[in-house]
Amino acid sequence: MRHFFSPTIFLMGFLLYACSEEATSPNDDPQSFETQKKEAMTTFENRLYDLSQLNVATPEQIGTIDFESAANRFKTLLDSKPADPDLNVAFAMSEMFALYRDEHFRALLISMRTSGAPQVPVGAKGLDLGFLPFNMMAMMSADLLAGNMITMVRKGMLDPGGMAVWQQHFKNNLLPRIERASRSFGVAETFQPGAGGEYQFTLTGKMYGFPTGKPRYMDKTEIHLMHAYLEYMAFNLRTYLLIDFTASDFMGIDPDSMELGVLPDEVVFMADADVQGNAAMSNMENVFLNLTSSVEYLIGETDDQSDDLISKSPALTNEMLIGYIFLLNQYYEDIDYYLGYLRTLIENTDLPDLPDPPGLGF
Repeated sequence: MRHFFSPTIFLMGFLLYACSEEATSPNDDPQSFETQKKEAMTTFENRLYDLSQLNVATPEQIGTIDFESAANRFKTLLDSKPADPDLNVAFAMSEMFALYRDEHFRALLISMRTSGAPQVPVGAKGLDLGFLPFNMMAMMSADLLAGNMITMVRKGMLDPGGMAVWQQHFKNNLLPRIERASRSFGVAETFQPGAGGEYQFTLTGKMYGFPTGKPRYMDKTEIHLMHAYLEYMAFNLRTYLLIDFTASDFMGIDPDSMELGVLPDEVVFMADADVQGNAAMSNMENVFLNLTSSVEYLIGETDDQSDDLISKSPALTNEMLIGYIFLLNQYYEDIDYYLGYLRTLIENTDLPDLPDPPGLGF
């Protein structure tokens, strides 16, 4: 098994092929519900397998896969059983990948990369959870986040009408989808099985690219990591909703020399910029809370982890993980420097400071 910090750690084959038929609404018949749940999971399994077969899992290639049909199946089933942890995890993962089908989301990722952000957490074999801890740390550095914001402002200055289209799509389409997927991860994170056991989501061998392979299991370590990634993307989307570029006057301002801290007085902010700013701060707080919770959960595991997707090993000890949490707390404190840019952008609103770091918690 690959290790937690290995860039090719595992996960998975993921989705493409499989049934494209529309899901029907489950009724009160338990047998009917279980049949539809099994069919939805088979669709999910096939999608995951086909993603694992891509030669290079670029955002563009992932965007050719119909993740939405799987997400819609699970969404229908969740209307009947909203607390089912397996349905919530499968839905959230399907929706997370369905985002790559959206051309505006892919354009956002390209925009982030041009400002220096690392590649999205997709490796040669699908979602690379081992990628997330190291590279999300890099993505959350103050300088890099400021660079993403500068890239956004420059784009809005050069093409205000095009930016307005992005903003409407982010606000009305992408953010609601990310928020619902995040809530589903949250349901699984708080689920408590009976008799003091731990919740695990079963990945069949086919789901991670090996049809004859033994099942592997995801627990809160993996779920919190994926949740953190969604919260990070929501944060970046919300920063695009602060400035009204069609009403702002950037005449005489050179986009290449523009700095966030010295925007012209003619900048006009959206009417709900304070709302979006506060929500962005909450997203960033949730990023750190989920990353910390992921590592803390792994530290606390004492059972046999040979079939876990992420597991401790001689190369990944508790001492290393504790050091990682200290590093997370340092980044959490440093990120307030970047959030100063947001406060500068919305100087007439009352954006709060981030709360104190979440601490070690063990």
